[in-house]
Amino acid sequence: MESEKKREWATYRKLDLQRQHKSRAKRDAVASGGLHLYIGGTDPDRPWIRVARADYNRVWREVALELARENPDDHSRELQRVRQEQMVYDRLLAQSSEMRGVGDQFQKAHGRAMTTHERELYTRISHKDDHTPLTPQERAQRVRALWMHSLMDKIRRNQAGSPGRMQHIWAEVVGAEAAQDSTLDYVDSLRGIAVCRTTSSIRAQQLKRQSGLAAKLGQALGQKITRIAFR
Repeated sequence: MESEKKREWATYRKLDLQRQHKSRAKRDAVASGGLHLYIGGTDPDRPWIRVARADYNRVWREVALELARENPDDHSRELQRVRQEQMVYDRLLAQSSEMRGVGDQFQKAHGRAMTTHERELYTRISHKDDHTPLTPQERAQRVRALWMHSLMDKIRRNQAGSPGRMQHIWAEVVGAEAAQDSTLDYVDSLRGIAVCRTTSSIRAQQLKRQSGLAAKLGQALGQKITRIAFR
């Protein structure tokens, strides 16, 4: 058993997964970052899943208003809170399942993953009124699919020199609009130089004027970048 546990930990370290779902400290560290948080964990049918904090706050308010209209009795607030947590979990799980397909299509079309801001915009635009509760079997299937997709996505991003990974990082640093007509070609790690290609000299000048762009890119890449060369 001990050897199996060691192999499991070794696999997680190689994939840089860090077992965040199983570690309270890791979950708290993610939540402290502000962008994401983990929900679930208190019910075997609802294991931990990571969601965007903005999505969680939006859905929590929506469900709270629905329940308030449905049953305004103050004495049932505790029961309502339990139901509210269950409804929020199911809706965010369904939303995450839908976003897997959208994210894959976006990756194929643009050669990079969606940024956090782009995901936020999509979920607002594609808001649906159909909120049929998930059955335990449906919930379990969606959680397994979500975890498997997350694992495969992590493996893809960890591939050294992956063009998709490079473009995703570039888009996160410069913004989605600038990323539409510029690409991060490659990084010279020895000299700390990143080479960027733009479709126009105007875009190149705009990026050159961005203060601290090299430092931000280096932080996102996890290495020191002293200069960005534009083509």
